[in-house]
Amino acid sequence: MPVDPEAVLAIAVLLSPIAAGLLAWAALRLLGVPESYVLTGGVVALLASFGLLVVTVYAGLDTCLDEDRSGIYHWSPQERFCDDEATSPALGLMMLATPLLITVVGMTLLGRGRSTAGRLVLCLFVVVPVLPWVWISSMAVYRSDDRPVLTAPLLRTETAALPARVCFHFGIREGPRGTRPLPTTMRECVDLARTPAAAALTHDYDEGRTPGAIQDVGRELTIRGLPIRPGPVGDEGLVVDRAYRLTGAEASAGAEMVY
Repeated sequence: MPVDPEAVLAIAVLLSPIAAGLLAWAALRLLGVPESYVLTGGVVALLASFGLLVVTVYAGLDTCLDEDRSGIYHWSPQERFCDDEATSPALGLMMLATPLLITVVGMTLLGRGRSTAGRLVLCLFVVVPVLPWVWISSMAVYRSDDRPVLTAPLLRTETAALPARVCFHFGIREGPRGTRPLPTTMRECVDLARTPAAAALTHDYDEGRTPGAIQDVGRELTIRGLPIRPGPVGDEGLVVDRAYRLTGAEASAGAEMVY
């Protein structure tokens, strides 16, 4: 039976409080801390990690269930977190490492008689609940009414003499700042290397394969940022061979819009 990596990662995130407690207990024993501090440290790390998990879930739900999320591109970092927050490796690492580090350092100092320093370190738990909010709010959010993207693709299919070419309009899609491509507007164009995937691009109906592949190219190139650089792009085996700019009129020659 095949193993679902996302399911495994989700289980690992949910079990991170137990892992934090066990690792704190083991680390304190290895450091030679008195047994009473070892047991206390394991419990503190477990409870702190569980509390951090609860706060993170609440912060995620509060952010991701916000009614004003329409118009956000699904590839925005924060939107990707909302789509798959339970399986975020960074989430599991934060819930495991933060309580573990604070507990081990604080309990080690207490166990070795440095009470003031140990208490100061353990006081860091006061600010730990803020971390999920800061982490989630720091994720970029790209909206269709304020983020320029590569859109409105014009496709020239591959021929014996010419490679497949896609020309995108780089602009804001919606809202009062939205831009509309004109014949004089400069477009970002890419010649695609002659691969089976490029040869398969067509203006004819192909059950959405061509529009999907072209949209993936535009999205990935937008995420990478301009200027466009040659190399593999998307998940369909397409490769950017050359990037350059043309006017809308020049890009339209022998090309059609891909919807």
